Amino acid sequence: MSLKYKFYITTSDKVMWTLKDCSKAFEHFCPNVEPIVLGYSRPPFDLPSNFKFVSMGADRGVEYWAEDLYNTFLAIEDDFFIWGLDDYEFQEPLDVEMINKYCPRYIDEDTNWFGLSEGPSKRGHEVIDDFLDFKVIKLKQNAEYRVTCQVNIWNRKRLLHYLKIASTSSHRTEHAPGTPWHFEILCSHLAKNDGYEIYAFKDKIPAHYRGLNYTVQNEEIQPPRIGLKANK
Repeated sequence: MSLKYKFYITTSDKVMWTLKDCSKAFEHFCPNVEPIVLGYSRPPFDLPSNFKFVSMGADRGVEYWAEDLYNTFLAIEDDFFIWGLDDYEFQEPLDVEMINKYCPRYIDEDTNWFGLSEGPSKRGHEVIDDFLDFKVIKLKQNAEYRVTCQVNIWNRKRLLHYLKIASTSSHRTEHAPGTPWHFEILCSHLAKNDGYEIYAFKDKIPAHYRGLNYTVQNEEIQPPRIGLKANK
């Protein structure tokens, strides 16, 4: 079964080691999904055959992350797509059937995003549908992290809205403007009570992965790592 949504992965020149591990796990667990990597310089290693690499130009530094993504996503035609960073590795196959069957029922122009991982179910939410072995939830308008870089199906217009804010707003956080951390913190604050909906699954999720950043920060909060053969 083909995935209904295009799958974009963001990387940069300084974190190629995460892309290497991410792509290795992706190839192993999701061989029939064809992700598009948005980066700068071409990786110094071979990406799996199901991967496509698109350069966003010169890597000017992490402060230009939001601006570069804004310009890239502005040029695509898809109204909804899956997007996430390269700092994770799948631990189980992506449940394409679950995504294709249920997510389109809830996604429309009034949706910010639909979460595919476990994270959203740990925030303030209400259950809107019960399918016995899993539930579909909606985040409360005052929930934390209403904007996130986790693997989600995004409404392109809403993602562009937040990326533009992160790259141009005079608002300040403890992180430099334009960076992923500034994007999440500032836009999550501004997204509270914005009237747009955020959906996710609970009890059963289609995307099981572990964060690669945490493999060197706090291994105790991660699921057991699946050993895979290294890329060449």
